Amino acid sequence: MLRRKGFSLIELMIAVAIMASAIILVVSVLVAGMKATQKSADLTTGIIVGEFALQGYVQGIFDRNFDTLIGNISGTYTLNNTIYTYQIDVTDIDIDNSKAPPVVKMKNLLVTVSWWGGDSGATRTGDEVSFGMLKTSLSRMVYRNSRY
Repeated sequence: MLRRKGFSLIELMIAVAIMASAIILVVSVLVAGMKATQKSADLTTGIIVGEFALQGYVQGIFDRNFDTLIGNISGTYTLNNTIYTYQIDVTDIDIDNSKAPPVVKMKNLLVTVSWWGGDSGATRTGDEVSFGMLKTSLSRMVYRNSRY
């Protein structure tokens, strides 16, 4: 009786299918990780842009009449071919000063930053943009004699 050596064609095909499935799984995890890293970097940049806009606004507050500051201010920054649009909403904070003689006037500054995320070379229509419109916000409270 002859003993055959090696694997049959079916065994080889099963082994190749298992290896292909494992490779596809690893590649998909790597791609998802790269997308998450890019989105995290975009959100971090958006927060930095918001902090920069807020800092510039707060430094300018003390050159104007603090009591009349209310409403919203908007503008744009461009970084690495990405246009970041920010809006700063200024509202009064009512504090019950009935028990404290000095009146403390406070403002809440809410900054909202929005931009198109994804591939910087992609057009802004259809499904070509990886993340679409991204948005982040942060807020600060300031009072008349505070410094940022």
